[in-house]
Amino acid sequence: MALFRRRCSATDIAVLTGLGMLCLPLWLSLIPKLEQGRTEARISWAFIQVRQLQNEIASFPDAANAKFPTGDADLNDARAVTQLSEVDPWGQRFQVVTSRDGSLIRVFSRGPDLSSTKDGLDPDDIASDMTVRPTKRFDDRRHRQWLIALSVTGAVWSVAGWCYFSRAS
Repeated sequence: MALFRRRCSATDIAVLTGLGMLCLPLWLSLIPKLEQGRTEARISWAFIQVRQLQNEIASFPDAANAKFPTGDADLNDARAVTQLSEVDPWGQRFQVVTSRDGSLIRVFSRGPDLSSTKDGLDPDDIASDMTVRPTKRFDDRRHRQWLIALSVTGAVWSVAGWCYFSRAS
């Protein structure tokens, strides 16, 4: 308890100020960007758009057939691909994949790389029936960066405090 009753001297204040000046740039360099990156924001917006378009098509099947006519057959005649007039954040048209009987509707964007594989979607494509948000990998990385930033700066403060106060006693 005597440790906390001690008055702070000018040396104590200088040490704490120096430690703060050391840890602040370290912390700022380790934290994730607080603002969404451009790619993450575009992916997030594209995911919202494909969900809205799918809901619009599913809600109004008659209007959807007029607005989104069946397109060219894709690979085999089991499904048709139609390009919509709406564009994704990368300037490409959204595409709708429907089964011939109309039971399956998938709206998708080709994503940041602007291409898809011939047999389906590649990892950066954004589809309306995705079970995991496409921004989840950004969220996971951001959480790791926060943990690292707080751990490293906390460790620096702890070691410096322990060294300083153990020397003072």
